[in-house]
Amino acid sequence: MPGRLLLLVSPWLVTGASITFASSKDSSKSSEPLDDCPVVETQRDLNLTEYVAGGRWYVHQSMAVTYLPKADDFCVTTEYAFIDASHVKVHNYANKGGVNGAVVDSNANLKILGGICGDVVNASEPARLSVGPCKLPSWVPGSRGPYWVVAAGPSPARYDWALISGGQPTHRAAGGCRTGTGVNDSGLWIFTRKAARDEAVLQAVRKIAHEKGFDTSVLTDVQQQGCTYKPGV
Repeated sequence: MPGRLLLLVSPWLVTGASITFASSKDSSKSSEPLDDCPVVETQRDLNLTEYVAGGRWYVHQSMAVTYLPKADDFCVTTEYAFIDASHVKVHNYANKGGVNGAVVDSNANLKILGGICGDVVNASEPARLSVGPCKLPSWVPGSRGPYWVVAAGPSPARYDWALISGGQPTHRAAGGCRTGTGVNDSGLWIFTRKAARDEAVLQAVRKIAHEKGFDTSVLTDVQQQGCTYKPGV
């Protein structure tokens, strides 16, 4: 209804002013594989310091999900900063409807709940984070979603690209396996450190995703050209 927006508690973008929880399960853990989907291995020995502190990430390809539909695939970025060794502040950004359109900014839209934070649940698996509103405790049903760094490169000393999944894909399709399309346990993204599109890098990361069993047909382009990344209010 006019004047009331929906806030999606997700590992990616959060918009609006009222909260919908998507699931009652512990989303910091992987989903049980369904439909014979292969178990996805995340990036081994992820250098979380480089991944977090190495600069802004630009999203160049994205799977459409409830909280980031294809119509809003414009100027999408994410930035991270350490709170402490196992907790990360997340800042997600996008434009709605077109380049430099209405701003969707997780810091502004979720200010009342402290923005979005990521938790390293198991220190031996830094590539698997549990993400949700900072001020909501993790025991609240649906308050956290899985954020997995499936692959990153070219080396632990410098990450220029990354393949991110919202957890274990569980839905078999003709081209491979997919995550859900809701709030938690959903999404697939390709990040790079540069706003300029590098087709060779994108195709190489898509190949990695395919080899790990993902259906890459769900990935569509995000427009970065011409973006000014104006801050949210």
